[in-house]
Amino acid sequence: AAMTTHALARIAPARAPAKTPERGASSLGGRYAARHAHRRGSVARAAFEDSSEATASTSWSPSSGASSERASARAPYAGPPRVVVLGGGFGGLYTALKLDARKDGWKDDAPPRVTLVDRADRFVFKPMLYELVNETMKDWEVCPSFEDLLRPTEIRFKNAAVVDVRPNDEDKRGPMSRGGVVVLDDDATLEYDYLVVGVGAAVGDGGVPGAAERAVPLNSLEDARVLAGALRDMETKRSASARMMTKNADDESRLKKETEEEVYVPKVAVVGGGYSGCELAGVVAERLCRNGAAARVDLFASADGILPSAPRGQRESTQKRLEKLGVTVLAGARATAVRGAPESSEETSEPRSFKASVRFVEPSTRAALAWRGADGDERLEVYDAVCWTVGSTCQCPPSWPFKRCDRTKKILVDSTLSAAGYDDVFAVGDVARIVRSNAASSSSPRFGDKGGFEEYATKESESFAAAPPSPPDLPSTAQVAFQQADYASWNVWAAVANKPALPFKYQHIGDMMTTGSFDAAVALPVGDATIDGVAGALLRRAAYLYRMPTDEHRVKLAGAWLVNAAEAVKEKGAAGALEEYLGLEVPEELKTLEKMLPKPPGF
Repeated sequence: AAMTTHALARIAPARAPAKTPERGASSLGGRYAARHAHRRGSVARAAFEDSSEATASTSWSPSSGASSERASARAPYAGPPRVVVLGGGFGGLYTALKLDARKDGWKDDAPPRVTLVDRADRFVFKPMLYELVNETMKDWEVCPSFEDLLRPTEIRFKNAAVVDVRPNDEDKRGPMSRGGVVVLDDDATLEYDYLVVGVGAAVGDGGVPGAAERAVPLNSLEDARVLAGALRDMETKRSASARMMTKNADDESRLKKETEEEVYVPKVAVVGGGYSGCELAGVVAERLCRNGAAARVDLFASADGILPSAPRGQRESTQKRLEKLGVTVLAGARATAVRGAPESSEETSEPRSFKASVRFVEPSTRAALAWRGADGDERLEVYDAVCWTVGSTCQCPPSWPFKRCDRTKKILVDSTLSAAGYDDVFAVGDVARIVRSNAASSSSPRFGDKGGFEEYATKESESFAAAPPSPPDLPSTAQVAFQQADYASWNVWAAVANKPALPFKYQHIGDMMTTGSFDAAVALPVGDATIDGVAGALLRRAAYLYRMPTDEHRVKLAGAWLVNAAEAVKEKGAAGALEEYLGLEVPEELKTLEKMLPKPPGF
């Protein structure tokens, strides 16, 4: 999914005493974990749970029978509504926080017991992963732990992967008997009265052989660490190359010739000319070309070029920025395979003597990219890293009992984000596809004619097999997930209180993208207005600070940024900091004036 996000309504979760986390073994599981097992270490498992409460997990095994039968054998639950949220991304985490913040208006004045489940132990603010790639921010700033985020709330956190979702039997469902059981990978179960599915989507392989195994996506903290480490390896290798050439040169002319012809130049391919691809290409090029260093960054885009669906002003601003950074845009080029990089020096462009002398800094991400140009010619090139930003894979397993879009595998929901066939299950973010049907209208005070919606959803799902569907109504962006979290939390409350549910209405309020440490292009939702450069970067930072999940993390992050700015000014002076970090040209008169002024205490 695209990584642009936007400033929306502010979230201020209610305060509550901190709970002591319980820790156990970690389990990641699934295709993604197998793919990245060599890149990550162990992950701590934290669970904010009270074992005396009705939401506590119970043991489960395949031989013990269906979970719905086990649930029906227990005494009826009579406590506050139990809400389980699957997925700690923008849709899931923000829905949980909204539910926790709403303390009033619940049936019998009993706020719900909210449990958040995620197989990772950190929330990932995906639009700022680029700051981890260029290493201008720290891990905790972009990917705070759920333990820290949820400490001021009453939300319970379960660090586990979901094995299955088992709703109660159809004939037992009703106003007094709803819900089901979530089965986890640690042989535990969570009973729920209401379920919110927000497991999101990950970057897919686009059907290109080898992309899943050898290309580098940017979807998680681990991905950002891998790519940042690869860029460090390239920088180290380039420095070693320059030192070796200088040492072996007999005279200035020979040094110049060897430097131009044989010195190592990093090569990075970025596949995908959308928002994510352009952002990543800009960030990588800025880092590798710092201080005039040489590097090659190729951006593979469609025949329409980069950002074909973006506003004209934003697209033109991004084109100029990428040209300034030296990024080569290959319009109409298509990746056909990603293969392992050859080992012999004869098959690469590197000098034999150099390759042997600096093998210890070889980037672990090297791969050979096969691609077809706009002219139809097939090519094979070795890159130090092949970054992948195309394709999307829904993270909702096919075994979960929800009607799906056959093409995207997303859960079909009505306008209230309620899953087809379930008035106690909601889906948000990249995992949900809204089906708009006149049949699902207002015959019921809560969810309309669910039978009509289910019939329409079934027909819609079946029709996908015969013909491609129309384009999705909503983009796969954090902006959509932010807004849906508000509606999902409200509609869970409405379901408990038997109040009217709100149909989701998406309001597009602009697009933000970065192409460097202090360069961004912000498209405003007014005509073709675009704010770019340093002003755009500052606006983007401010908007993302505003959109951080909790007040506590927002304050902590703002404090860290102020400290970093003060340290930069202390080290280089105000004028020097503006020139080096913001790229601004400071007039000589202001530099002279700064030298004349007394320095503040501590400077």
